[in-house]
Amino acid sequence: MLLVTIGVPFAEDAVRVAIDAAVDGPQVLVVANVVPLVPSYTARLSVVFDQPLLAAETGDATLQAARAAAARGLRVERLLVRSPHVVQAVLELASERRPSLLVFGPDPELAHPRTYRRAAEGIRRRASCLVWLPDSFPRD
Repeated sequence: MLLVTIGVPFAEDAVRVAIDAAVDGPQVLVVANVVPLVPSYTARLSVVFDQPLLAAETGDATLQAARAAAARGLRVERLLVRSPHVVQAVLELASERRPSLLVFGPDPELAHPRTYRRAAEGIRRRASCLVWLPDSFPRD
């Protein structure tokens, strides 16, 4: 099982689905936060100064998801992946880990709508495994 977010905390349903699927399946859950690698100095400054709380919240969210899975007896691996191409990084991770289910679980209320929609559509279209998305799909 693979539970992925893109720099924002998880939707509650996503964590529940990923843990339930892992308990019923391979007993291993990979919890990954795939974040953009920012190429320019100006962009790096904006990430460093504008988003430190969001990064901390996301780290806490991945830790909470990992703890919840471990409490259910699952083996858990947490990953932080930085890439200039978030969707491609998620797809490569899925290709390497070969999960039976990829739970794309960023909280749609916290993710930028366009970023979320593009990532969800790209992952759903190109993933080589089943993909689960939260029910609420943000619109611009």
